[in-house]
Amino acid sequence: MKKKLLLFFLFSWGALNSASAQQFINLWEGTSMKTIEFNHVEFAEYININSQVTGQGFGIPLNVEYKLEVDHQWQVREVYIHFKSKDNFEIRLSRKDDGKWSDSNGEIIDQLEGCTDIDITVTPFTNSLPINRLKLNEGESEEIKVVYIDLPNNKFFPVNQRYSNLGNGLYLYENLDNGYREVILVDQDGFVIFYPDFSHRISKSQY
Repeated sequence: MKKKLLLFFLFSWGALNSASAQQFINLWEGTSMKTIEFNHVEFAEYININSQVTGQGFGIPLNVEYKLEVDHQWQVREVYIHFKSKDNFEIRLSRKDDGKWSDSNGEIIDQLEGCTDIDITVTPFTNSLPINRLKLNEGESEEIKVVYIDLPNNKFFPVNQRYSNLGNGLYLYENLDNGYREVILVDQDGFVIFYPDFSHRISKSQY
């Protein structure tokens, strides 16, 4: 009986401990923008990301809700953004298994062909998508094409970028179209800790 209870306890503890590793909450504070982001990442059939960015940015008060569905290789499947300020709008994008992107009406967006990731201007989180997807070894780099989502201008377009793993959690991010480059620091899960002149993490919880 004691053995059965012990096995039950160990199984239950293992199940709870496993479940606790399936969710993360990141809290970021913006520096170039005076914002706070509450970011929830849940690992289920897919990786589901729900985030709220609130504060002052681009000279206006704003609230941005974004939801992403990502597979377990960190490939984006679904994108939903609701931007609230003096102008309110929504953006919905889907990426199919063949790599084609479509809008909320299911219309294929030829302009985005070849894009593997997304980059949303108000959050450091979307840097985690290519970092976790590429799994670069130290010293390696790779060029990618992303869907750059320009808020608050309600625009999206392809941009060429490069990520280089410098080691010790440091990555060199480069926008190859405009020459911008910055070294960012991420943790062991690929989430941004510090992005100079843009954002820094206040806390991270794991459940």
